[in-house]
Amino acid sequence: MMNEFSFPPLGLRWLLSQRSLRLIPINHADQQFSTIQNLELADPSDYIQSPSVMLTLGLSLTNQSGQFRDYAQRMAKAGVVAIGFGTGMKHDEVPVELVHATAELGLGLFEIPKEISFISITTTAQAEQVRQLNAQKEAIDKEISALSREAQERGLEALVEYCASLCGGGFRWKSKC
Repeated sequence: MMNEFSFPPLGLRWLLSQRSLRLIPINHADQQFSTIQNLELADPSDYIQSPSVMLTLGLSLTNQSGQFRDYAQRMAKAGVVAIGFGTGMKHDEVPVELVHATAELGLGLFEIPKEISFISITTTAQAEQVRQLNAQKEAIDKEISALSREAQERGLEALVEYCASLCGGGFRWKSKC
């Protein structure tokens, strides 16, 4: 059995605020995401891990009427919370139909300038998730040390009192009869 691991979620606002990435917000939605994916399929729905941000150059999409709307609907249904659209390759600008469709669906949308690699976006997000995990681990390690110290210095009753105070509760020893 495979153990699934998930990174802490990040907010789209956080991603868009990373100046080094020079992402251009179009439709704002401060939704949370756990992963960033890059798939150039017209319908990558079967491969999406929700909640995610989808990065695309739109290589499999044309300017045929309704195609970008359909794409946005499929992404929303599959659990994508925002789309990052790379410009400067196949499309010089983010298609207007995609702008309108994502706005109507409540999806975030941002432009990725040609000089920004998709891997730099993914790496930036993963580095922040690892930073958050390390901070959580350090906090847990501090609590474990405090619990251990309490038990060694003051005994079991003091340890239980300390644990109860962490939970905002209390306790009362009941002796055996």
